[in-house]
Amino acid sequence: MNGLNINYEQTILLGKEIMFKAEEFDDVIKKIEEVLENLKLVWQGNDATKFIEELTNDTMDMKSYYNVINDIGILLQSTAQMYQNVSNNNMF
Repeated sequence: MNGLNINYEQTILLGKEIMFKAEEFDDVIKKIEEVLENLKLVWQGNDATKFIEELTNDTMDMKSYYNVINDIGILLQSTAQMYQNVSNNNMF
């Protein structure tokens, strides 16, 4: 059995790229929230309330997705670093 083979640099880079995409996604969420706040100022009534509540709930879900995406990036980076440390410490 050869053990686990991993390209540490590529895995760390992939983690960083995923975290960057998560930040881009978070920026979109913030823009949506800003639009919703502006919309509240100009649109009143039952339809407006329902629409804004639905999108507000959706943005809360999106924040959860952002957290998961970001956590995946962090996990990839930390896992690659841990395996690299173990590999370096086991070299003869």
